[in-house]
Amino acid sequence: MSKIAILYTAFLRDGLMYKTIQSIVQNNTSNCIILIGDQNPTEQKLHELSSEGVYYYGLPFNCGLSYARNYLVAKAKMLGTDYCLLMADSINLEEPLSKLNDLIPFFETYPDYGIIGLNLKGRVSWQWDIDLIPNKHFYLSKPKKEYITFNGIKFQPLDVVKNFFLAKTDILLDCMWDNELALLEHEDFFWRLKQMGIKVAYTEYYSASHIYDRPEEYNNYRKRMYSEFKRKLQQKYGISGWVTYEKTK
Repeated sequence: MSKIAILYTAFLRDGLMYKTIQSIVQNNTSNCIILIGDQNPTEQKLHELSSEGVYYYGLPFNCGLSYARNYLVAKAKMLGTDYCLLMADSINLEEPLSKLNDLIPFFETYPDYGIIGLNLKGRVSWQWDIDLIPNKHFYLSKPKKEYITFNGIKFQPLDVVKNFFLAKTDILLDCMWDNELALLEHEDFFWRLKQMGIKVAYTEYYSASHIYDRPEEYNNYRKRMYSEFKRKLQQKYGISGWVTYEKTK
């Protein structure tokens, strides 16, 4: 059994899904198991995408990113995997997944670390430290800790990375995503992870590319993060805003 499960969430972008699933299969040189959580399932996709080592799960329509991820983490644990690679239908792999095996010794040598963020090309830089300003907002600032070089690989200690990362399965079970935040779950998840004392690092050792693809139906659901789910996040933390950023040159 592979040590790594790929957690792949999908919603209303079937053409994109078939493309990026193929990129995973082509680069799966380590026999990672692939867990697909589809919020718009069909019998056709079940038959076309399921194969040895590829598990297709039909989830409730529009159940949300948090629910989908938590569901797949639980499946990964049941299948006996120690690590999870968090992905989505918009991420196209370009490198052999066997490279991820080079990162596992970092977790074993630095047991306080639970997540290693990876380089996602085509998206804005999203490596931050995070603080909560009471009654106001989350504050994202430039990482302050010095790099760690381990086995020739550079790791940046920090608090927040993009939703493309390698994680210990047990950490994702201990700090589950909030199912009430179907969207806008990002700051909440990493803030709670920080409160638990779980450390996060970032490396550019492994890269993939983001594909921008927002069909109208998908985008209409996605835009709710700025209204419905922003209000939920504000209510949860008693804040009037969302995030502000340290100014960078």
